[in-house]
Amino acid sequence: MILPPRPENHPRPEPPRPALGPHPRRDRPALERFAPPPWDRHSPQWLEIEDTLPADHRARAIDEAVDQLDLTDLFASYAGVGSKAHRPDLMLKIVVYEIQTGRHSPDQWAQDVHDRRSLQWLGLGITPSRTRFYAFRDRIGPRLEALNRQVLEAALIQGLTTARQGALDGTLIAANASRHRLVNLARLQRRLAELDRVIAADKIRQDPGAIPAWLAHPPATRR
Repeated sequence: MILPPRPENHPRPEPPRPALGPHPRRDRPALERFAPPPWDRHSPQWLEIEDTLPADHRARAIDEAVDQLDLTDLFASYAGVGSKAHRPDLMLKIVVYEIQTGRHSPDQWAQDVHDRRSLQWLGLGITPSRTRFYAFRDRIGPRLEALNRQVLEAALIQGLTTARQGALDGTLIAANASRHRLVNLARLQRRLAELDRVIAADKIRQDPGAIPAWLAHPPATRR
């Protein structure tokens, strides 16, 4: 998870706006290999959103945090052949914002870039397709550990954590991957009653009628 800087260290820019160039710690090798975003930070569309984005908005914190990361390996992972890819730093900003707001699916990301102005601000107007978001998810996955290490180092320097304790997640199933969902007590009781009804019909070899989708259809597996 990208740690945002403290709000007092991230003031909203005031006019007149200075010329905005690359952050000194960002390594963007061979940017010509990537598709240029539709906007830059002087485009009217970007400035319109900039003027309405609160100083303490989550998007500003993520923008600053990602700019602090060394993304050399991520940029270098693109071969530079075929159609030009979107800049990975912009993709990362969008994905981090989406995950922090509970949107974990590339399908959702592809939809939200058209609707959420904060994502348009972060991505300089790019609207990656669903396929490109899935490809980026697969590309960034093996690099998360190294990026997390950078985040932890920055958190130590800023005094956001002492890192005296750690926890290792031993889960073998990816988050949000299970098709199973918890049910409340009332629904559980209704399902138990339905199960008892169907099992009773099975015992006397009667047709139980309609079988709910959640209930096993072969009689031998209903219990």
